[in-house]
Amino acid sequence: MYTILETSQHGQTDLICSKVQFNDDSPFTVITPLSLGTDPVDILAYVNENYLQTKEEMEAHDEAHRQYTIANAYSDLRLQAYRQLNQDEMRFDDAVNGTTTWVDAINAIKAQHPKP
Repeated sequence: MYTILETSQHGQTDLICSKVQFNDDSPFTVITPLSLGTDPVDILAYVNENYLQTKEEMEAHDEAHRQYTIANAYSDLRLQAYRQLNQDEMRFDDAVNGTTTWVDAINAIKAQHPKP
């Protein structure tokens, strides 16, 4: 019914991200437990028994995941940028010097990565 095209660990989680292709259509991504490893037989058995049963369910899941990723990407990008700031020192210096360096930096990050 379908074939595993590729597998990889899903970020730093205990999940495997597998690209699955139905014989008649484009590939879809499914997430399975890392304990299954990358053995296609185990992954396909897991998909058949516990995950998404039909192509339509796979499509709906893929679209929902895509929408979630788009909706929350700004948050991840902001977090990465915030971590690069020495925020405690910036706030202290602002308090001592009467400046707004920290607020300006935060506003610049929010402008660069706006909420959708």
